[in-house]
Amino acid sequence: MTVSWDPGFGPLIDTRMRVATWNLWGRYGPWEERQPIIEANLRAIDADIICLQEAWEEDTRSQPSELADALGMSYVYERAFVMNGGWSGNAVLSRWPIVRHEVDELPMEGGGAADTDEGERRLVVFTEIDGPRGPFQVFCTHLSWRADWSGVRQAQVGKVCEVVRAHTPRSFPAILAGLEIRIAPPPSSPMPGSTTCWSAGPSSAEPARSSKPWWRAICPGMTGFSAATTSPSWPSSATDPAGQTRLTIDTLVRRDYYGA
Repeated sequence: MTVSWDPGFGPLIDTRMRVATWNLWGRYGPWEERQPIIEANLRAIDADIICLQEAWEEDTRSQPSELADALGMSYVYERAFVMNGGWSGNAVLSRWPIVRHEVDELPMEGGGAADTDEGERRLVVFTEIDGPRGPFQVFCTHLSWRADWSGVRQAQVGKVCEVVRAHTPRSFPAILAGLEIRIAPPPSSPMPGSTTCWSAGPSSAEPARSSKPWWRAICPGMTGFSAATTSPSWPSSATDPAGQTRLTIDTLVRRDYYGA
């Protein structure tokens, strides 16, 4: 016997949303050669939402615009600073209409440290997207970069969380991408996984360890995932056997509950 029951909100819609976040490294290195490779990879990933950091733009060309056109998506982009002859900034690409967006600037000082890169600003880009199951919110940011600017990054993440909390109520969890924390462990410790946070002070003194993932320590009520990488271009006393600094960088988090 088959029993049908309608709880009152009609038939369920079977949907899935795929979100990608990628720091495109601006116009560093062979940036022109990377463009078709980036496009091919994003096409293969087939994400519904793409958050980009260090996306470049100049007077006659725009990397996020070209990618959005190639992938059939809408986009918003905000310039942050000039680097290597072009603008570097944050972008959100969407398969569905972007109905509104806002930009907030992040603090450049915190915890006794200061981002001293001249002419640089850090941002969080807010977008509200009209998805197939209703509107949802995506936030894309990019934090200060130097290893000894941990205090600045913590202040910036705190501001990002304020911005996320300010855009309420909402029907679906908020999505936050692009938190490049660049966490490295002290020399005497094993490499950290995605659930360990080493918070270096402004003078790069011995870091203090947190038993929580960093996003739970700074933004209660959120869950997320971080990807670690190694970089030969980051000199540090905290290195792996190959002499490369291990950094926890690309992160995607979401709010765990509805309405706030």
